[in-house]
Amino acid sequence: MKKRIRTITIGTQKLSWVISQRIHSCQAITRLSIFCQQARVIIIFSTWDDPMIGNPLNTGWNVGTPEQPKILNLNHSHLIAEIIHFILEQQLWSLATRKVVILEQGLTILADIGYDITSLKLLD
Repeated sequence: MKKRIRTITIGTQKLSWVISQRIHSCQAITRLSIFCQQARVIIIFSTWDDPMIGNPLNTGWNVGTPEQPKILNLNHSHLIAEIIHFILEQQLWSLATRKVVILEQGLTILADIGYDITSLKLLD
């Protein structure tokens, strides 16, 4: 069984991260919590959910082409590292802060990093 709290090292900082999710009427709401001592950021991803496939960010979803697949899966540490680097570079979060920062547009962060998220958006 995998550990619920995972760790990743960014530069010299050791960070911990946890993924939690809930499903509500074919909508998957995934919370990615990243923390280091008293600094904490919560990123919320809202996408579709399918009874057969599940949450695409939890099971893995190809956002690339068949020739160059890019799998988005929040269980992969390289994606978590990309997200952390991005939010630190964009100054959306600081390791020196002592309060909880909540970023509710997780899919927008993935789009800003460079992923094509059109297939992950909720249908209106």
